[in-house]
Amino acid sequence: MTVQQSKNIGGETALKAAALLFAVYEISLLYKQTRSDFANGLLFFISEQADIFFIGFIVLYFLMMYLAGRIAGYNVLIKKRTSIHTVLLYSFTTALLTVFLFGLAVTLILRNEPQVEAQSEVVQLAFITFIVLFVAMLFVWSWAVEKIKRRGTTA
Repeated sequence: MTVQQSKNIGGETALKAAALLFAVYEISLLYKQTRSDFANGLLFFISEQADIFFIGFIVLYFLMMYLAGRIAGYNVLIKKRTSIHTVLLYSFTTALLTVFLFGLAVTLILRNEPQVEAQSEVVQLAFITFIVLFVAMLFVWSWAVEKIKRRGTTA
């Protein structure tokens, strides 16, 4: 197995894992929006999906997962790092980067708005978001690392 092959396997597998998590997220948002009034909820959901900031955030999310997956593939298949180490490291890193990028996007969007919430509420919300995302990333990266290992042994 070459270094390039391990990175390709890791990147592809992480993209599949990111797509899985994104699909679950989108389905839950669609359900929440269309729960009471289907037609209006669907229109609001579609308008949210067409927002340039949302599209940019999703592109950054997939790019981050792809790059992290390439490094994870190298670490698992070439350096022979343990699964638990890789899962914890990349779950923490991707969850932290996602919360940071989301916070940065919200800050840029709301920079001219009057301050609506206290700073402690924003920090608390960011922490709760990080915890929820970290748990979701644990499942995603566990699946991805096992797939990387399986594909690495057959390649």
